Amino acid sequence: MVGPVNATRLRVAHESFVAGLTYTWELDFDVQRSPRPDPVFDQGFGRRAVVEGDRFLVEQIDDGSSLEQYLYVDDSGGYLRAVRDNETEHDAVRDPGDVDDYVVSGEVVERFLTGMNPNVTRIQRDGRTYFRLYADVGLPPALDRLSTRVRNYRVTVYVTPEGFVRSMVVRYDRSWHDGEESVSIRFDYSAVGETSVEAPDWVEGISFETPTPTLETPATPETPTPETLATPTPTPPPVSVTTVGPSSPTGTAGTATTATDTASPTSAPTPASANGTG
Repeated sequence: MVGPVNATRLRVAHESFVAGLTYTWELDFDVQRSPRPDPVFDQGFGRRAVVEGDRFLVEQIDDGSSLEQYLYVDDSGGYLRAVRDNETEHDAVRDPGDVDDYVVSGEVVERFLTGMNPNVTRIQRDGRTYFRLYADVGLPPALDRLSTRVRNYRVTVYVTPEGFVRSMVVRYDRSWHDGEESVSIRFDYSAVGETSVEAPDWVEGISFETPTPTLETPATPETPTPETLATPTPTPPPVSVTTVGPSSPTGTAGTATTATDTASPTSAPTPASANGTG
């Protein structure tokens, strides 16, 4: 089955599903140039967020540098720990934002699925139903830029009938005027409904006398940066996936039939991470 996907609607369904749940979320953004230069030119980073309501801990490690950052947030504010070249700094952050500023799944879904016509396959994993969306033809508008040439674009998404995007992988090759690079963006959820967050030991002793900015994120044209996201619609309609003929996962076309699961959001399973291509 092949058909267009309503990326905006999927984003709303996903963000509404995870709202209020506890979970662990990991993002890997990797950029490799060919021929590969010194590591200092890499622009990727890895981010891990452990979330329990309004209390969360974000860890970020930048590729090609010695910078490691840790941000703990609770109802009293944010607490930042930065480690660079074996030197450690601690600072208070009066306005660290909310979890959606760091867990940017919805933004990645909308940016890299918009305009795509993925193959949709219904699969079973650990007793749960998932829809596997895979596309390797076409290009989302976010990557269609005159200054670059993008090739070998592939996107793979595993989503539940409720619209929860458990994992997503985007890969493509990009040509610049001065060379080529391979880009990989991947996020995964785990321990949904089973995650708890405790204040790290290093939070003790940090005061709010000198508040500082929050996490520094490497800025690149397609990097899912921690920008403020739109508030999701409280109760989105269920996600429909066509089972026969070409149609949108959010509606029908022609004589296609659809299978719709209207079950209320429940804690998702935590199957082993998919490799993004199978």
